[in-house]
Amino acid sequence: MNEWLGDLDQWQPHTTAPKDGTHIIVSQKGGPLGVFHWEDREDFLLTSRSGKPMPPAWVGVYFISELAPMTQGGIPRGERFIGAHGLDEPFQWKPLPATET
Repeated sequence: MNEWLGDLDQWQPHTTAPKDGTHIIVSQKGGPLGVFHWEDREDFLLTSRSGKPMPPAWVGVYFISELAPMTQGGIPRGERFIGAHGLDEPFQWKPLPATET
């Protein structure tokens, strides 16, 4: 798996990422970042403080591990997942690896 994640030749530009709800691995600055999908269904979008639906966005979870360490105040936060609504562009992406059946 680490070999698959690190193969930067396979990353594609964000402009080619599917916007059909397909989950993808995303990367910013060359390392694995998380699993995201494009969300544009009104029933699933977050609402703003004024109650209006947020615009369509990339939604997912960030990886936090030895592959993509995250710190807070210089202290490692450990291995966790953090949910996210919105992902800054540009990013690179690749499909999730095939699962064995």
